[in-house]
Amino acid sequence: MKYSHILWDWNGTLLNDVGCAVASVNDILVQNGLPATDFDTYVQTMEYPLDVYYRKLMGDYDYRAVMEQFQQGYAAHFNSVQLSEGARETLEAFQAAGARQFIVSAFEQTRLLQYVKRFSIAQYFEQISGANDILVGSKSDRARKILGDAAPNDAVFIGDTVSDYQTAQEIGCDCILYSGGHQHRSSLTGLGCPVAETMKQIAALCME
Repeated sequence: MKYSHILWDWNGTLLNDVGCAVASVNDILVQNGLPATDFDTYVQTMEYPLDVYYRKLMGDYDYRAVMEQFQQGYAAHFNSVQLSEGARETLEAFQAAGARQFIVSAFEQTRLLQYVKRFSIAQYFEQISGANDILVGSKSDRARKILGDAAPNDAVFIGDTVSDYQTAQEIGCDCILYSGGHQHRSSLTGLGCPVAETMKQIAALCME
């Protein structure tokens, strides 16, 4: 096993929730009298921090109010969401190899725990770290605390966005990005880290 510490992003990485997010964004747009988006446009235009993305869509707006609307829509559309293909098998393989696994997510902590438990995978993680609120802030401080005294070169952050790459850079660990999430592959290539199309590829990169 190449890494002793695996830090996982949740939304768009372990969880295949992009369709749910698109539906939730469309709820917000329709409620505000704006044209809906579609899956391809969403992944090609999604940008972090999220307030930048919503400003492109909506102009001036109340960020907290929009985040509350998003959470309501997300909960309403969540029944169609599944784990990413191969995610459970990859978690099992890493556990069998002795790696310590963690979730570091921008999703609010209480809801994050509910969703993780819903898929019966909580047992794979030593810690599940979500945000204190719904405003989708930085994950770097929480990731750094999770690593503690572990050497950064023994850790990898696995995510699906440029923001996840930036988190890895800030804490000094490797990064692997998954192209099946919230940002199109074209946004991820060229950052200087591997971009995997499948969980099987992610497992191979971590266990080589």
